Order: sequence, then C-alpha cells, then structure tokens
Amino acid sequence: MPFAPIVTKITPPSRRADVLYRARLLDFLHEHIDRRLLLISAGAGYGKTTLLVDFIHDTDLTTCWYSLDSSDKDPRVFVEYLLASLERAYPGFGERTRRAIRGGASLSGGAEEVVGTLVNEMVERIPEWFVVVLDDFQEVEDSEDVCAFLTTLLMYMPEHCHLIVASRTIPGGLPFISLAARGQVAGLGKDDLRFTAEEIQAFLAQAQGVHLTREEAAALEAETEGWIVGILLTRHAHWGGLVEGLTAARRSGQPLYEYLAGEVLEQQDEATRTFLLSSSVLQEMSPPLCREALGLEGAEEMLEQLELRNLFTIRIAGVEPPRFRYHALFRDFLQARLREREPDRYRGLHHRAAAWFEGHGEVEVAIHHYLEAGEPLEAARLVDGVAREMLAEGRLVTLSQWAGRLPEDVLRAHPRLLLSVAMAVSTAGGTEQALEWLSHAERTFRQQNERPLLSLTLSRLALLALNRGENERAIELAREALSLIEDRPEPAEARVEARRVLGVALTRQSRFEEAARHLETALKESRELGTHRREVLILGGLADALRWLGRLEEAVETQRAAVEAARRLESPGLLA
Repeated sequence: MPFAPIVTKITPPSRRADVLYRARLLDFLHEHIDRRLLLISAGAGYGKTTLLVDFIHDTDLTTCWYSLDSSDKDPRVFVEYLLASLERAYPGFGERTRRAIRGGASLSGGAEEVVGTLVNEMVERIPEWFVVVLDDFQEVEDSEDVCAFLTTLLMYMPEHCHLIVASRTIPGGLPFISLAARGQVAGLGKDDLRFTAEEIQAFLAQAQGVHLTREEAAALEAETEGWIVGILLTRHAHWGGLVEGLTAARRSGQPLYEYLAGEVLEQQDEATRTFLLSSSVLQEMSPPLCREALGLEGAEEMLEQLELRNLFTIRIAGVEPPRFRYHALFRDFLQARLREREPDRYRGLHHRAAAWFEGHGEVEVAIHHYLEAGEPLEAARLVDGVAREMLAEGRLVTLSQWAGRLPEDVLRAHPRLLLSVAMAVSTAGGTEQALEWLSHAERTFRQQNERPLLSLTLSRLALLALNRGENERAIELAREALSLIEDRPEPAEARVEARRVLGVALTRQSRFEEAARHLETALKESRELGTHRREVLILGGLADALRWLGRLEEAVETQRAAVEAARRLESPGLLA
C-alpha cells in the first residue's frame, strides 16, 4: 500500500474576502518569523487557521502547509506528509529521506538518522528562507515519537527554515524551555487572539453590514470574551439582539457553543438542515462525493450557498473539483447531533461512505467509516487485508490504533490479523499484550492446522522469549517453528525467519557451529526470496557466530556484505 498523500492535507484553505485583516497579529508574525519556532495556541474557534492563511498570503516567503489529524500520530505517516508538504513547494525534494525511512531507519526516540538526512536535504536542495506550517498540532501532541522527531528537528534545523505550530494547547512534548533560553521561540496565545471591541465592530460591518455602536461591541466582547466563533454563531442566530442572545445562551445551562450552534441549525430550512447533518460524516466534501457516496443531490449549489453565507464552510484552495470542509467545532457539533438524535441514519451514512471509499480503493478512509458505522467485522476484514503490508512499511502506530478500536472478540476471530497486530505491538514495546495475542493466535492456528502462520507466530514468540532472557525456551519455539515447514520445497518466508531466530538463539547459548549452519541456510533462502532487510539481519547474526568460531576472515567478509546490503537499502539505521 504505497503512500499516497491526501492533497488537501498539504493545501491551505482559501482566503475569504469577508475575513478581517488583523494587522496587529500579522505584524507580530512578520516581526518574529526569524525565530526557529512560532507557536499559536488557543482553544477551538479563536481564528488560528484563518490567521495562518492570512499570513501565507501576506508574506513573500515560501510556505509549506500541513493540516494534521489523528492519523498523523503514526510517525511514518507524519514524516511522509511533512516530506509531501515540502515537495509541493520544492519539486523532487525528499527522495533521500524517503529512501532512509523505507529502508528501515527508526522513527522512534528522536529519529536522529532520519532527521539528519532531512536537514542535509534542506541545506542542499532549498536555497531560500522558507516556512513550514503545522496546523491542528493538538491532534498529535500525545504521540511521543512525533514530538521527539520534531524536537530533534528543532535542534538541528538549518537557519533558513522556520516552523509555525498552531494548536489548541501548548504541546508538552516540544522543547520550549531550551528554545526560549536561546531566544528561538515566540508565540501568540488566547489573550492575543481574542477579538477586541474595535475588531468586532470592523468584522461585523465588513462581513455582513451589521453596524454596532462602540458600547454594543464592548458588551459583545465581554459576553463572548472575544471568541470569534461565538460571535459568528451569535450573528447567525440573533440578528436583532446579539448581546441578548448571548445572555439567553448563558442562562440556558447548556455549553455556549452547543446552544448557539443548535440555534443556527434550527433556523435553517429542512433541506439545509438535512444536508448539513448528512454531509458532516465526511471529513471533506465535494459535490461528486456527496452525491455518489451519500446520495445527496444538489450538493454543488448547497455547498456554494453555505460558503456564501459563511456557515462555517471552508473551501480548500487549488483543488478540482472544488472541495470543502466544515470548521472542526461545527462538524463535531453536527456529528454529535446526528449520532444522538438519529443514530440509525448516522450509522447508515457512514456505512454508505465506507462502501464507496472501499470500492474506490481508499481503504484507510473506508476503515474509519466502518468503525463509525458500528461494523467492526467489516473494518477488521479490511485491516486484515493491509496489515502485513503496513508492518513492512513500519506503520505500526496506525495498525495498533485500528486494533485498539476493534472489540477483543473480533480481533480473536481474525488470528492472521491478531498476528500482525501483535508483531506491531511487540516492536513498539508492548510485550505483555503481544504475548497474550500471540498465544491466542498460536492456539487458533494449531486448531486450524495453518502451518506457515503457526510457524511465523512461534518465531515471534521465540523473539519475545529471547528478549526476556529465556534462551532455551526461544530455541524450543524456533525449532518447532522450523519443523512445521522444513519439508516444503520452496524457500518460504516463515522458514527463513524460523532459521534466523533459531540461529540467534543458538548463538546466545554458545552453540556457534549449529547457529552458523542455520544462518547460512537462512541467508541462501532469503536471497532467493529477495527479502533484503532480513538479509542484513541474517548477515549480522552470521558474522557474530563466525567471529565466536574464530573464523575471523569470514566474519569480516560477512560483516562487509551486511554493510553493503544496508547501503543498497539506503537505511541509516541498519547501516549503523
């Protein structure tokens, strides 16, 4: 499943003509853009994205845009999208860094090899000052690997690269203290982003021709605390009495946003309400997608009307056919309202969307919709189909996240998927959970007499045993794994892995002759299979066994072969 970026994630939204130009904030960004990091931090609905869109239209610097969502918690996905964003501005950029990560370089613990390659590419391929914008960073701030990657990047980033991060929170995983000590960070917070009374006056006059007195604007500022989404909702819901409407909202006992958004929704005609609620199941909307995936007719006219009326509908720039998305807060409200009041329609729309995306080969989006539709069996079927490929690509976090949303009984009903998920979890350090899942997969494969899959499961259990220092148990498991498929004529992947693990376990027990025999056979079969990453691992293990046998010249030649194989893969991690 080769990585294919969703273009709209690396494309900034269009700038609306009715948006207020906030000179004081833009001046701050221009004055401090020489800092290594600029942070814009405030809750949802304070105009962070709008400010960034204004900035990229106001600056002469090249800007690279990246809108994050929860799928970007996977460090592999994050780095691929970061490279795609840079490549959009600088065609051809990122090939060396991609080769490094696709060759197996680690993306955990700071990923210094990958960051080093990326920084070198920035120095060699980008001759000018440029800005990277990361919008909605709160979606990934709990990913230790993503934050560690950015921390390393900020440490080594060349002086002509500048990073702007917009987030609903102050990300705890980024090195603000060390950057502040060196004068390399500046930021805007909630108090800065609040609309002043003067800005409220100017905005409502410019956007809708509503002219407030200075006193009315000051009262509205006090009631909303300068929260622009609250002002927008009040404008939509209470033309004749902005402040009075807010007072009623506060007396209702409901959260302010929920009350106002409900008022706005109820004021729409039936066709508009139906379209808003139904289309909210999509992350992004286009007329063909609304029509084909959800059966919504008249989507083109409806989306244009919603945009014209500024009903929290954002056009994504430079994309054909036109694509739109709702403001995140508004979409969350619409989804919650639809799920609460019409659960059957909520599930039915997600099911329709899932079937459409699956039919068009967009498996990951289809998985999301099947999960939202309450159809974990369908989601598991799709995850099962791509799990091995995702393992090979190193997308362990995404695979683990999907598994975490599947009920335990569904996972256990898909032992092949359980094996892949357990391998992902064990690689990421979740040893106990991996052991439990592998043990269940082992029992199922024994009952079904699935010998190749049972062999792979036993090899993985043997590696866990090795990591716990249970060398004899590891040898026992690896021997059984090999015995299950040793008589097969073709060089099967499971047999190569069983021989490799057995060779490593025997080396740990100082049984070097036997270890070398298994590793030499595994090497021959691995080359026939063309599994180059495993070949590097086998060569390293074989060199170790030969060294202990005193066959030093052979050990040196074998280690040189491992180095050359790692170079061919362009993998800094394996090469190191």
